[in-house]
Amino acid sequence: MQNVRTENAWEDWVIYLLVGVEETSINTIEMIRAINDLMAETKSKLQQDLPKIYSRDLLDIIFLHPYTKIEFLTERLIITRQTAASYLNKICQIGILRKVKKQKYNYYINTKLFELLSK
Repeated sequence: MQNVRTENAWEDWVIYLLVGVEETSINTIEMIRAINDLMAETKSKLQQDLPKIYSRDLLDIIFLHPYTKIEFLTERLIITRQTAASYLNKICQIGILRKVKKQKYNYYINTKLFELLSK
């Protein structure tokens, strides 16, 4: 910044900013592609292992956040708490989610999505 003020080096500053925007854009596109690939992989596994409960809405809920709660399913899928808990536990059994109990609440962690977002 000092050079911009003292030597009027605006071109260098603009180039620096544009390179940063370009690198951020490339990283974001790579992340989006990785998430899409993971969603496709998860969709296939759900359709294969749990075809009776699979729906696009369920898949979307699993990828809305790196974690899911029973309430997310009951509100969006309009199902009972018992049914939502059953769905989430079945998804845990096939290795897509991991159940974590914090105080009196259960959270279902999308482990692969969490790992991807943590990089």
